[in-house]
Amino acid sequence: MADYVAHLRTTLETSAWRKGERTRFRLKIASVSVLGEVGYQELKVADICEQAEVALGTFYTYFVDKSEIAAEALLDFIDALYEQGRSAARGGSDFQAILRTNQFFAAAYQQNAGLVRCLVQLEDLIPDFRERVREKRLQWLKKIARSVARRTGHADDSKALFLQLAYALEGMVFTYLYDTFVRREPVLSSQAGGSDRVAELLSVLWYRATYCQDPPESELKHTREALSLRREPVAKPVSRVRQFPRRSS
Repeated sequence: MADYVAHLRTTLETSAWRKGERTRFRLKIASVSVLGEVGYQELKVADICEQAEVALGTFYTYFVDKSEIAAEALLDFIDALYEQGRSAARGGSDFQAILRTNQFFAAAYQQNAGLVRCLVQLEDLIPDFRERVREKRLQWLKKIARSVARRTGHADDSKALFLQLAYALEGMVFTYLYDTFVRREPVLSSQAGGSDRVAELLSVLWYRATYCQDPPESELKHTREALSLRREPVAKPVSRVRQFPRRSS
């Protein structure tokens, strides 16, 4: 899905929808394109209609206002992210499942930075949107928690613990990707290797947190040096017990 707008245009081209359905979808594609370029605050219905090549009045046949189309388009974007993220994780080793998922999200954030920024904007501005995003995220995190429990051989253990772990790991990935590709923090965005290196580093940290060991070195291409980030074992101090002379009887 790298470029979400391109993904939507391909969907439209291969669809067999009626004229009205196609017009409505064209408006959504245009809204996604404009959102990615200017953000929610600067989004204008007129700009959406211009890109979709429809009359201004046609817009209001399908949507109430810009907040409705923006919320619907971005919720669809979230659904597409989670659906394709799940598909990326299927098959391969435990580390490959983590790596492929993070590679997908890293590439998606890089290619759709404007949309990801809009997700955060709308969560702050529209309470109903925030609640719907929260529910979608919770379902995603529950799937991560079940996967981690199953892969570590603890499927019957406390679900609450694995859900907390999923929140922590997903939060690490979101924050790092957001700072790297959306906020473009200089320290992070200037690093060599692009999204694949970013994904691999996050996957090493995820794997260590989950399995308490390093991933196989043979499965790493960009971050083998990360395996050296460990504390050397500390020798136990020798017990020094003071010996007292035995008293003669």
